[in-house]
Parts: sequence; structure tokens; C-alpha cells
Amino acid sequence: GIKRTIPVFFQVVDMGQELFLKNKINRQIKQNGSSYTFNRFGVDEYGQKTDEVIKTFSFNGLFHETISHISVQLTEAESARIVEIPSSYILCLFEDGDQISLDDFVEINGNIYKVVNKINVGGFNIAYDISLRVVVNGDTI
Repeated sequence: GIKRTIPVFFQVVDMGQELFLKNKINRQIKQNGSSYTFNRFGVDEYGQKTDEVIKTFSFNGLFHETISHISVQLTEAESARIVEIPSSYILCLFEDGDQISLDDFVEINGNIYKVVNKINVGGFNIAYDISLRVVVNGDTI
């Protein structure tokens, strides 16, 4: 199967290195990252999403993609076609990502993405890798 790699700066950490690691990630985000604005939409009395944005927040992070989702499509000629779908992520500091909830939305390069997972990288409470899925016609792919 396909394995997702953890960035090099997360592979070896002891408790005394946490501040150093956090500063290293923060420096990378400042040098190479971008600002992202997330929106959270309200829900009506039936639990359905409304068009009303009830919360907006922004922070800096590093957008990155991996090919970790593979789709097999059967064709009419009784053959199969394998389609690689990139998985998109934003790496951010723990305190920034802590405010993110599943189903929040962000726009990146003209595409709308939905937050589908939030990974506390390495379990160190230093950074989150926020997993995103692109939204097409109201559905994620």
C-alpha cells in the first residue's frame, strides 16, 4: 500500500527538543507558508448547513499534497483504469490548528476544500496536519 511520509523534522524527537522543533516548524511556515482563511457555516434546526458563516479565522501554514488515494474505474471494455487522487494538507502550528473543526472550509487557488481530518503530528502537540478534500458541486472527492 501507499504510505504517507512524515516530514523529516518530526522523525526523531525527545522531550527536550520540543521548543527547538516548534521554532523550526514556525520558521518553515513563515518562510514558505501562506495565510489561509477558514470559514465555519451555521446549521439550522434540522442539522443542515446554512449559507451563513458563523466563524472565520486565519493563520499561516504550509500547503502540501501527496498521492495517497487511488481510485479504480472500470471501463466498458472490461478493463480498469487507475486514477491517482492527491490528498491535500495544511501543516500548521498546534495552537493555530486547534481552532479547526471537521467540515470547516478554506479556499486555495480558486478551489474550495473541506476539512476532513486533523492529525496531531507525532502526538507532540506541536503541529497539526489538516487533511483537506476538494469540493466539487457541493460534494468532496
